[in-house]
Amino acid sequence: MKQTRFFYLCVALILALTVVACGANPPAPSDPITTALSASDRTKQVEALRNVRTLMKGQQAHYIEKNKFSSTLGELNSYLGVAIAEPSGAYEYGIKAAGTQTIVTATSREPNLKSYSAMVLVDPSSQDIRYITCETNSAGQPAIPPVEQGGSLQCAEGSSPAMD
Repeated sequence: MKQTRFFYLCVALILALTVVACGANPPAPSDPITTALSASDRTKQVEALRNVRTLMKGQQAHYIEKNKFSSTLGELNSYLGVAIAEPSGAYEYGIKAAGTQTIVTATSREPNLKSYSAMVLVDPSSQDIRYITCETNSAGQPAIPPVEQGGSLQCAEGSSPAMD
């Protein structure tokens, strides 16, 4: 046991002397506070994306059952049996429904977080449901609603398809 500790102590001493002799600068340890904030921010973004997708899927189910989209977040929350608050912590959620399309948004309230949006579109003749989920390319921007172009749904300029 003492020999093992002595061995590791010698290895550490040799490494330290090598670094000093060669003039190399060891990398600075990462700041634990910054790392913790980054992990916290990522958690908030994942939650916002999950909420947008939940609301988007809820809008699809609402349309299939009632032949219309929910017009308010409160109505959709009741329909789904969930409690995604209208203004909630780091994000403000919103719904805009018109005819056969709806847009769900999660707009960041913090400058270091991305915003999210989703569009659900129903083809009136075939009843096919299409959807897309997007995130802003930069943090601190408001949610940018997707657009329909040439029959396909696309993320608007300044946003990209959201990935998990």
